[in-house]
Amino acid sequence: MERKEYVHFINNNFDTKAKKILLSQLDNYYELQENGPVTHKYKKGMAVSLLKGTLVHGIKKDLTELKSIKKNGLLAPCIKDRKLNKELGIPCYELQQGYKLKNYVNFYSGATITFKAGKESRIKVVPNDKMLELGKYILNEKNVEHYNVSETLEASVLPSLIHNNINFALIYENVDKLKKHDLLTMTDSELKSLCGEKYESYKIDKKNSERKVNILYGIPAEAISGILVGREYEKNKEVLKELRELFPHVYICNLDGLIIID
Repeated sequence: MERKEYVHFINNNFDTKAKKILLSQLDNYYELQENGPVTHKYKKGMAVSLLKGTLVHGIKKDLTELKSIKKNGLLAPCIKDRKLNKELGIPCYELQQGYKLKNYVNFYSGATITFKAGKESRIKVVPNDKMLELGKYILNEKNVEHYNVSETLEASVLPSLIHNNINFALIYENVDKLKKHDLLTMTDSELKSLCGEKYESYKIDKKNSERKVNILYGIPAEAISGILVGREYEKNKEVLKELRELFPHVYICNLDGLIIID
C-alpha cells in the first residue's frame, strides 16, 4: 500500500488530535525509509555492542514474517490491516544502558524477582549466569513480606538462552524520532484520542515494565540495524543465506553476541 493510502485511512478514521499525531509519525517513518539502509562496521566473528536507547523487537514466526517486514515495514496491526479495533503500536524493549549484546542476552535470559511489602513493590533482575545464586538475591533483600519469581518480560518475546520459542529479533539503533511518539509516554488525552477505550491498557503496560516502549504506527525495514538469530536457526545455512539476501545491509548475530555471517 502506498503512502497516500495510509494518509487517506488516517484522515477518514481519526479525530483532529489523533490525525495530527499519526501524520507526524507517518512523516518520521517515511523520512527514515528514504534515508536508506543503516550501515555497520561488523565482520564475521566480531562481538556486537549496543548503545543505550537501542530497541529490540522479537519475531516468533519463520522467515515469512520477515519477508513481509522487508516488503512493507514493521507496521502496527491497525495500520497494516486498516482495522480500528487492532493495536496502533509496535511493542519493543529499550536498552536502559549500553551493553555488549552477549551481556544483554544474559541479562534478560535470567529471572525477575518481584518483592512486595504492603502496597509497595520493587523488582530485581537476576541475570542468567547468576541463576544459581537466586536464593542469595532473595535473602539479601530487606523489608520483604512476600516475593515471586518469573521470567523477564524480554525473555517471553525475544530469542533467549532459556527457550527456543522465539526465532529472531530485530535490532533498531537509530530511531529516536519514532520514539518521540511512544504510546506508553503519551498523555491520557492523546491516548484516548488515538485508542479510545483501549487507552488504559497502555498505562498498565508502562507500569509493568519501564524497559518497554510501544512505537506508534510502525518502523521501516530500512531502519533495521541487525537481526538476532536464536539457537534453532543460527547454524542453518539455508536460513542464514535467505536472511542475508533479504537484508543485505544489516548485521546478523547469535545469542553469544557474535556476527555469524558476512
